[in-house]
Amino acid sequence: MSRTTIATLALAATLTTVAAAQTPSPQHQQPAAKPAQTMAMTEKAATETQVRSAQEALIKAKLYHGKATGKTNPEFEAALKKYQTENKLKPTGWLDTETMARLKIR
Repeated sequence: MSRTTIATLALAATLTTVAAAQTPSPQHQQPAAKPAQTMAMTEKAATETQVRSAQEALIKAKLYHGKATGKTNPEFEAALKKYQTENKLKPTGWLDTETMARLKIR
């Protein structure tokens, strides 16, 4: 290996170590973002129409007892988590693409 390659690898290792040292511990991190804020980083948030369709599906499944408004709320998120758990999905309470596919929502 050339000296330039060795120096580059050493610098990369140093930067990785410094970055890891600057990562705050869990008790010092900011509060978790709301699901819509978190999902925006990884996938598009569900539309109002998609949320309404999910609420209607969960009402039919007797998991959600609220109205199908198209707006999320704690009761809807709890019903969604229960549905996800029952269907062996990651129980996030978010209307993600995997959950929408299982509910047959586009």
